[in-house]
Parts: sequence; C-alpha cells; structure tokens
Amino acid sequence: MRTILTRWVQTAPWWDSPAAQAVRSAGIEPDPDADVLGEQEIWRVLASDGRESGVFELLHDPAEHTWQLAKVVD
Repeated sequence: MRTILTRWVQTAPWWDSPAAQAVRSAGIEPDPDADVLGEQEIWRVLASDGRESGVFELLHDPAEHTWQLAKVVD
C-alpha cells in the first residue's frame, strides 16, 4: 500500500550552501552563478510492506533528480 498524504515545496537550506559559506569566510569570492535559493519538494507518504506501515517524509531535489528519506513521522 502507498498513499501520498501531502506534498509541499520549501526553500533549500541556503545558509549551508557554498555561496553562503564563502560570504562568511574572508578572502573567498562567492560563485555568482550559484543557486542559493534552490527548492526542495517534501512528500509525506503512507507506505506499507504488507505487514508494517508507517508515515515518512521524502525529500525530492528536482534539480539533482534525487530522493532522500528526510523523516520517519510514525
């Protein structure tokens, strides 16, 4: 069983980006082409293997085409 419970988009953690780190460090110029406001999609899903089920938050980075488990909710 798989059910999408909700989905939202949030701004990526720009404060951890190389561009933000460069601004905080002396003598390093930030990359003017860096995307510091990239967006991430968060999907909250109900998933089951037939015996156990749980609610999970999955992080989708559309720019990188990657998925990551962000949180086990229940």
